[in-house]
Amino acid sequence: MIRRFPLALFGLETRYVARLYLLHTLLVAALVLALVLALDLAGRFDRVLSAEGIVETPDGALRLVYYLWLRAAYNLPAILPIALAIGILWVEVRLTQGYERSMIANTGRAPGLSLVPALVVGLAVGLGQYALQAHVRPYAVAAQGEAGFRFYGSRFRAGTAPRAWRDFGDTLIYAGIRFAADGPVLVNARLFLFDADDRLLRVIWTDAARPTEAGLMLEGDHASWPAEGDTGALVPLMMNADWLSYAGVAPRFLPQPVLRRIAAAESGVPTQGAYRAALHERWAAIAGSLALALLVAALSLRWMAARRGLLVPLVIVGAAYSLHIAGNVFSALGEYERLSPLTAAWGLPVVLLAGCGLVLGVEHWRVRGRLRALRQDE
Repeated sequence: MIRRFPLALFGLETRYVARLYLLHTLLVAALVLALVLALDLAGRFDRVLSAEGIVETPDGALRLVYYLWLRAAYNLPAILPIALAIGILWVEVRLTQGYERSMIANTGRAPGLSLVPALVVGLAVGLGQYALQAHVRPYAVAAQGEAGFRFYGSRFRAGTAPRAWRDFGDTLIYAGIRFAADGPVLVNARLFLFDADDRLLRVIWTDAARPTEAGLMLEGDHASWPAEGDTGALVPLMMNADWLSYAGVAPRFLPQPVLRRIAAAESGVPTQGAYRAALHERWAAIAGSLALALLVAALSLRWMAARRGLLVPLVIVGAAYSLHIAGNVFSALGEYERLSPLTAAWGLPVVLLAGCGLVLGVEHWRVRGRLRALRQDE
């Protein structure tokens, strides 16, 4: 009987194994999340109950529930990748120990089709990871900051960010930022203006400065050196309003529309590479989850069919965790502009996909070699 390819691709094995992958991934994520939340709350119980922010929050037990919900939304993006790897490996150990994998192999089904469940679940988890990073976690960060549970930037406390150096190319600014109701304002600012050859042209001191469409408007008392050629209260410096509104907040915590506008801005954004890296990382999370699922499934199918000991699962889990840590390292390097945004975001998913292709290629040639040997024996 000849089966149609779509039916073989999404047949009984695909549906059965994909359901097991997803259930075990969610179970691992729930267990790890419960442990993380328990440790989190144990160390901050009194602070959570006594926290005061700029918004009202429930009291008593409802406040604890609200805090745990926000922390769960914050921590899930970090938990899902390793939960996906452990969930897939857990299922493969069960299928191998129950000889279900041997039964499937004896039916003559192509080995590559056994990776379809990992592809489906990896894509689903990747889309969930993108939604968490782009929409859910920024909401959780803002809510925690406004409630006073955690500090993620002065913006969420309606306070003043401490003075810091910020590089705008031909202008260097040392100033604090006050997040007022009518918009952010630079306070206690010192501006250093340079020419194209990085020679200092002018130094400006001002009590406050507000960005406008025409430039930076000085407010209050201000002075400049040298006094000759003073341009008055308007400094021709274009500062991105979105960046200023979220100054001091890590790029990975910004809402998706805001992050997209900052990353696409033509000017007025210092350390813009960090924002572009954060934007790419959200999309790369889809490819990363997909590649991780395929790699773990491919290694499990390749190694555990012949060895049923504990060493192989431990090696695969260790490799998956190492890759997860490597992803965090790449992310940090991109945030500090030590790597280009594309390399920081897409480097690890490409390596994972290449590793999966290598495993499949080795398995393909191994099977072809065995078939060739059998034909020669006949």
